[in-house]
Amino acid sequence: MKRFIILSIIAFSGLLLGVTTNEASGALASNNPFVLEGSGYAVTDDQIKISLINFDLTTGSIVNTRGTITIDNGFITVNDDDFSIDNLRGTVLRDGRFLRISGTADGLTGDDLSFSLFGKLIQETNIGSIYSFSGKASIDDETYKIVYTSQLSKFTAVKTPTTVTPEKQNEITIRIFKGASTKAVAANYIEALGSKSLSSGQGSQQSYISMDRITMKPGTTIKWVNDDTVPHRITSGEGLGSNARSAQSNVKICDESTKLKEGSSYKQSDCTFTLDGRIDTGAIAPGESFSVTITESGFYRFADPDYLWINGVIYAFENIGTNVLGSTK
Repeated sequence: MKRFIILSIIAFSGLLLGVTTNEASGALASNNPFVLEGSGYAVTDDQIKISLINFDLTTGSIVNTRGTITIDNGFITVNDDDFSIDNLRGTVLRDGRFLRISGTADGLTGDDLSFSLFGKLIQETNIGSIYSFSGKASIDDETYKIVYTSQLSKFTAVKTPTTVTPEKQNEITIRIFKGASTKAVAANYIEALGSKSLSSGQGSQQSYISMDRITMKPGTTIKWVNDDTVPHRITSGEGLGSNARSAQSNVKICDESTKLKEGSSYKQSDCTFTLDGRIDTGAIAPGESFSVTITESGFYRFADPDYLWINGVIYAFENIGTNVLGSTK
């Protein structure tokens, strides 16, 4: 029966590719940030496990239809086990019609994961592209066949309002919504945003902040405004596997100084989110705000360590263009 299910999954993926790949054009731009999110399965002859991927990546120069991918942050989940990426690399082929990704990730329980993926573009839209990935993953001595349906999300331009004063042109405001601490976001915020939701590997979850993906040039100031009824603290760091987004009881927050155990080559195994010290607002009281100027290029994954479902990504990139950019999931 399990063999039949596995073969059915693979056969369906192949049928989908056969129907749609020829119509997909692929057009990944050079030197741009993307987020790759996907859900699927890790399977053996005796097991079928749910698996999720979430990568923050940047394309390099694409020359003669071929280019490189740098993966700066992210995680892989296999059932209840989260793996924080350690060394991932990728290649863009035929202008983005195909993607190849491989590398290693460190598990929160001390296990190591290595994997390789090959992705085919299924459909391109105005807001992102859908890819079908297949490949292999090894966790310790066990090897899985892995298949994912994934969304590669673009970042889109956000026009600066003409009413903004010159001294505020390089400032982006992120509002923490009322009710975010209890996941009970007030109805007026939902209506104001048009009921925008976050797409995750296991369904949809409501956004608890006004922007969860922000792309900008270094030197831009981020202002967090707390519209909730309890204090919030925003910090940057690494980690945040899928289980941390939905459960708070078993999480462990670690400081950067404890990231590596003595004599160990992998990140501290039991940390859900490891602070890196680049952003730390301290406690923002209800009705108050805190501003941070991002001076260095790179990805900044941020979260409230007391309410990890309040999280997002900042991407600071010098060649991003003249507009402040941003995207919400």
